[in-house]
Amino acid sequence: MSFYEMFGMPQSCYIGRHIDQEIMLKYAKLNESGKHIVRAYVESIVLQYSLNPRCLGIESYKSKITTYDEIQVLEVIIKPGLELNEKLVMQLSLLLLKSIPYPLLIALNHEDRYCLASAKTRTHKKNPSKNVIEDLIISGWVKLYDFNETDAKMIKEIKNSISASDNLLNLYTKWQDSMKVHFKRFYKDVDYEEELLEKEAMEALRFDCKQAEKEFEDSIKRKQLEYNEYYKYFEDLSREILGHYSENGQEYNFYGYVEEYDDEEETIDINNYYND
Repeated sequence: MSFYEMFGMPQSCYIGRHIDQEIMLKYAKLNESGKHIVRAYVESIVLQYSLNPRCLGIESYKSKITTYDEIQVLEVIIKPGLELNEKLVMQLSLLLLKSIPYPLLIALNHEDRYCLASAKTRTHKKNPSKNVIEDLIISGWVKLYDFNETDAKMIKEIKNSISASDNLLNLYTKWQDSMKVHFKRFYKDVDYEEELLEKEAMEALRFDCKQAEKEFEDSIKRKQLEYNEYYKYFEDLSREILGHYSENGQEYNFYGYVEEYDDEEETIDINNYYND
């Protein structure tokens, strides 16, 4: 049994389509630090299910400030070997919630365990083109074949929520209520939390830039030292082969005598030249 079958996801809503990460980031309203985090930690993104009235048989929901005509279940596969702390899980969840204009249930897949994240969205009152994220809930980690009593309770409640819901907003709310039983963190003031995370991300980005600048300067110094060593080698080689070298601004020949050069140009008197 798959992770999603445990939650009772209808087969009629199954999609299983990989999302091109670069195309998603191209059109997502994310800053460069957010895009950097997604590229650094996310191996792939899969749209596993699309729950809508046609496949579920329950109504959509629409009001002046929010619309629930589809709920997407998104699996985010984290690159193996990376460590995920609580702040990073929240940051990835928020970045994806901002990138995709649908109500989402995000399943972070990290090796043999899953973490669920969800948040309600509404239209910004002063800027209708912007979505406001509210009530972000992040569950604890659930292992596929090794879950405890609390895990089992959350799974059962989510599984039973589809038959007990009369519209998609009601279904999403029931999912969130089920996750609260097992939640790791509940963020009411998402804007404040996101602002803190963006500040931390920018500080990390500045640190990376400083490190890159220092590495570049060190590389230039190493190249200069290599050049000096090569120059000295070829200068010594020319002394040995040609018997001619320069030292302290003076030219020496093979016998060690200083070679003097007349910088004045030689002039020729043509009349005397022919008379001679």
